[in-house]
Amino acid sequence: MKNLFCGNNILELLLQVLFFSAENLLPIISAYYFAGKIALSFSARFAYTFFLIFLQWIILFALIGLTGALSWYTCTVGGVVFALILYCVGRKIPVSIQSETTFSTNLMLTKYLFIFIFGLCLLYLMKCTILPGTDTYLYHLYYPAMWLHTGKIHAVSMAGLPHEYFPICGELLYGWLLCTGFGPAFAALLQLFSLMMAFCAVYALWDYFKIDAIFLYTGILLTASTSIIMQNAILCYTDTLTGAFLVTGSCFIILAMLYNYDNEKERKVQKIAFGIAGGLLMGFTASMKYTGLLLAPMVTLLFTLMFCWLDDRKTFIKKYYVLLMQIYVSAIFTAFCFYLPNWLRTGNPFYPVSIPYLFPRGIDFKRDNIPFNQLWNYFVTGNANDLNHATVLLYFVVIVLTLFHFGRRKKQDEFYCFRANLMFCVCVIGLFVLILQLCIY
Repeated sequence: MKNLFCGNNILELLLQVLFFSAENLLPIISAYYFAGKIALSFSARFAYTFFLIFLQWIILFALIGLTGALSWYTCTVGGVVFALILYCVGRKIPVSIQSETTFSTNLMLTKYLFIFIFGLCLLYLMKCTILPGTDTYLYHLYYPAMWLHTGKIHAVSMAGLPHEYFPICGELLYGWLLCTGFGPAFAALLQLFSLMMAFCAVYALWDYFKIDAIFLYTGILLTASTSIIMQNAILCYTDTLTGAFLVTGSCFIILAMLYNYDNEKERKVQKIAFGIAGGLLMGFTASMKYTGLLLAPMVTLLFTLMFCWLDDRKTFIKKYYVLLMQIYVSAIFTAFCFYLPNWLRTGNPFYPVSIPYLFPRGIDFKRDNIPFNQLWNYFVTGNANDLNHATVLLYFVVIVLTLFHFGRRKKQDEFYCFRANLMFCVCVIGLFVLILQLCIY
């Protein structure tokens, strides 16, 4: 495929940008408007806006593709309809009880300036280091291209492989960008968009704990300068995409549970909105890669147990029952929709992966086992595509300084102690999930 970012046809690229912006402008505006009604902070509003945009792309491309009417025209009409529905629903939601418009002008300008500089850095990386990647042409862009060619979503057979690639949540997102971008140029930005969503979601959680933003800025810039992360993020893959959805879903679930812990009637809308969004994101994570299928339910369960341990265990079920139902039902339903076609076709929802005793039909994908004590040397090598010891040390220093700064606060009431324990538990769970992911990668 021709890479227009590296090509010389500037006019063609400008026309693509113009048409892509025009087609997605109305849904983006309506998503931003809707997010402003429920978000309690600047960062949460941006994170929720990204989520709504991704939700629109997945739902519309899937529904239009199943009807066999995939085209630029139907996607445009679908985007307008989705935007109008979102706007009408948003009008019925009262304005949130807290808004960052009350913050100082200097703080707002600092945030906008940081986002602007970070965006320029990403665009510079995009311009200089675009690489196609093998999996890009095997399925991530090949499948959506075949769907757009035939006008419908169907199983695409590939010579030399015993199966069609499943699940396809990531390919739906790439399909929308291929369709509305008239080519693969904007598809290369998908993982970067998801990474920005994850950064905004972490920032929203950071705002809730009221920690100085300098620590978060340092962590984000450190992440952006880590070669293995950014080199993967500029490819049309789903590795960074899955991780970004997992992080964002985790932040949304924690925020929803925190709103539920506060037990303020004014935050009922926020609790429902972030709870359902967190569940949907976990469902999408499980439907992108089989790694996400293992991590998403485990992370959700760990956060549930975490709040059960930190809050009053005697009243936990009664207090969190409705919220947990919203999270788990939305996550299970979302993943079920993606795995059901595979189940009906092959008798195994996870085919071609064989699940002993439950779904034996399939292939036993065996990989070399890496001893736990060798994980460090396996991933931290200093090579261009791996982490080096200095980078790992910097990550460790940022986390330790953040916890140390938070622990030195003079105001230590009951709510402060709860947040301190919560921060510690989140760090422990994050470390555990990271080690687990490295073991199964």
